[in-house]
Amino acid sequence: MLPETVGTVTVWPSPLALASTWDEEAVAAQASAIGKEFRGKSANVMLGPGLNVHRISRGGRNFEYLPGEDPYLGARLARYFVEAVQRQGVMAVLKHFGFNEQETNRGTVNSVVDDHTAWELYYQPFEAAIDAGAGAVMCSYNKVNNTPACGSHDLLTRDLREKMNFKGFVMSDWGAAHSTAFSAGLDMDMPGNDNFYTFQAISQASQSSVNASIRRILASMYHLRLDQGDPGCTPPLCINDLAKDVQQKADVPLARRIASQAVIMLQNNGALPLNASKVRKLGIVGSAADASFSDFHQTMNGLPVGDFYSGGGSGHVQGSNQSLVTTLQAIIDRAQEEKIEVLSANTSFRHNHSRPWGALQQEADLLVVVAGVKTIESKDRPNLVLDPADEELIKEASVAKPTIVLLMAPGAVLLPWRFQVSSILVLFYGGEASGFAFASVLFGDVNPAARLPITIPASEAVVGAR
Repeated sequence: MLPETVGTVTVWPSPLALASTWDEEAVAAQASAIGKEFRGKSANVMLGPGLNVHRISRGGRNFEYLPGEDPYLGARLARYFVEAVQRQGVMAVLKHFGFNEQETNRGTVNSVVDDHTAWELYYQPFEAAIDAGAGAVMCSYNKVNNTPACGSHDLLTRDLREKMNFKGFVMSDWGAAHSTAFSAGLDMDMPGNDNFYTFQAISQASQSSVNASIRRILASMYHLRLDQGDPGCTPPLCINDLAKDVQQKADVPLARRIASQAVIMLQNNGALPLNASKVRKLGIVGSAADASFSDFHQTMNGLPVGDFYSGGGSGHVQGSNQSLVTTLQAIIDRAQEEKIEVLSANTSFRHNHSRPWGALQQEADLLVVVAGVKTIESKDRPNLVLDPADEELIKEASVAKPTIVLLMAPGAVLLPWRFQVSSILVLFYGGEASGFAFASVLFGDVNPAARLPITIPASEAVVGAR
């Protein structure tokens, strides 16, 4: 993460939030805007979209994957995403192919998958994206049926090229190559510092395999006409291009509209929408209520730690706190229009209506708890529960007053208190417009029409097959 890039792009809703809209036009609109931002920084390749189907609820990168748990939904949305991005002159790279459904052991796990399951469940989003003309595919860290994915002839040649009719090229995930694997179908080793694709290694490989890889790479470039017009910068001397502020005024209302469309109402027992006839004083608490963007200096295993707006890892988008409107501030702004007074126990938020938690419970007519869960690439979540402090706040609030819970989550989360609260809204990392989106739904400006792309389980217990 370069300090020069902080706050220079829009922090869009995550792919999982985008999937919650079930709206192909929204997917295309966001993908098109992202493509324009890439081109604005002189980039012509995007490492995405992520098309893995969720199979592990605790997956550390679940927020990055467009299909959620549904391969059909993923296939419908993937097509629109790829077409919209590539219309901007930016090549889509489909990832992570294949069967990369966990993070903690992604470098060592062996994904054992039979052909019927592969084609019925895992391949559908990739097939649709390939039919839409995707230029490249990224192979994954894991093994597939005992062979590293980036060296698997069955995966990269038999299934991808021969059966799916993919005409583009395959690059490795960073450090995922284990050999010089032209014959298996690996065309490009990234980042290329492991000596598998050096001049010496290439000269010793089959010349016909090398030539086939070169043709595939050039074909993808020419297919998208990347050889025409502005060629962009030449790495590594791209700092000036990367530092460009490419945010557009039109992207602010677009991000707000899509984030609002992505808010899912899990429950409402009459508390919503809010208005002055129902509530005069609204209390707001919780770890995510006035959370800022993460400090770009904070890393784990060399990756940005992420925040409640954009998850951690290589896919994290770093926003600027100077322009962030938190959920607490967005609710305050909207409540003023309704003549509703907002009280908060969040000491980090400085306003004239701060209250100790005990006094807030007594004084407010209705309580809102804003809770969040963080996650990061390379590490799966240890469990599906909220932070213990947020769990306690929800329990205490629900005993004192009618309570609304707002969740900023990367995926599935347990709700053991669901029958004790009035309303539950969830947004799967909605980006910089998260606060606006929650406020819009709370006050009835937007109808919560989003749908779950994943299962919210009752517990983490594994139910065995009979």
